[in-house]
Amino acid sequence: MGLNELSEVLWHERRALELLLFRVDTQRLALAGGSTRWLGRTTCEIEAGVDRVRSVELALAVEAQDVALSLGLEADASLRDVADSAPAPWDDLLADHHRELVHLTDQLRAVTAHTRELLVRSHRAVDEALTALEDELLEEPDLDGTGLVEDTWPTHEAGPADDARPADHALRPTDHAGPAERLRGPMLPGPGDGHVALRHVDQAM
Repeated sequence: MGLNELSEVLWHERRALELLLFRVDTQRLALAGGSTRWLGRTTCEIEAGVDRVRSVELALAVEAQDVALSLGLEADASLRDVADSAPAPWDDLLADHHRELVHLTDQLRAVTAHTRELLVRSHRAVDEALTALEDELLEEPDLDGTGLVEDTWPTHEAGPADDARPADHALRPTDHAGPAERLRGPMLPGPGDGHVALRHVDQAM
């Protein structure tokens, strides 16, 4: 293990971060356009990207520690410190890796923050629409064309037809949750639902 192996792992991390950035940005663009059709699919791809970054970072930690010790540095020395202590041409190459990783990390954090904001807005818009739909569905049916059905049947003389008349409670909804409420759970991706990867991007850095 040495500088060559360290540089190779750093290349892997750069590629992993670039792919993760692409996936998060793809989701951001879809949300910005008002589309949530592929939200579940893109979220799964983001989660896979985060797992890949974490896997590469484990390998990087091992390589970086060995190189740092071989250069007379502390085992937990930063990449910047390793680059400053490495001989040419490794010093320039490692410094370039450091710059690119910082740049990718900054981009990923910015895109992730924007994506999270769009998810919150999307959730709010869908929630408001379903709430309005629920209010309409919970209204009692308009049986006479003049508005909501009256609470009681009109006063009249009792007769044989009363036996065939439906009970007043038959007109009332029996399921107080309503169709919209039953749909709300699976339909609505909350700010945190399905978006575990977004919450862990900063930790993956």
